[in-house]
Amino acid sequence: MSNTRVAAGQEKDKKHPPAVVLTYASLERRLDTIVFRACLATSIWQARQMVLRGKVSVNGVKTPRPAHHASPGDIISVVPNAIPLLSEPATESGLTFKSTLIRAQLCTYGIQSRGQEKVKIPSPFPPDLHALAYE
Repeated sequence: MSNTRVAAGQEKDKKHPPAVVLTYASLERRLDTIVFRACLATSIWQARQMVLRGKVSVNGVKTPRPAHHASPGDIISVVPNAIPLLSEPATESGLTFKSTLIRAQLCTYGIQSRGQEKVKIPSPFPPDLHALAYE
């Protein structure tokens, strides 16, 4: 008789999910959380902003409510230009600095004068221009 009670108690435990899962289940169904968890936004605040500005639609209908609870089977789509990883970079690729291009030694050490070594740093400007700085 006691074995049947334990088995019935185990079945009850299997039917109900843990309380922690139930606590966060409604938060994970929110539209802004789904957009953030799908890595379509860099932060939860950016995901909320995308939903508020109408960049996210549920089943083809724009839903400007970040707290909208999605149902299983809902199709959520995002405007491609709103996704930061898919947008064009703000600066041109030639204007950025890449440290891997510097392979030569930047400074050369010269003659010692009064206990200090003189350092020669290459410059793209002609020597005449540098002479003007010391006049």
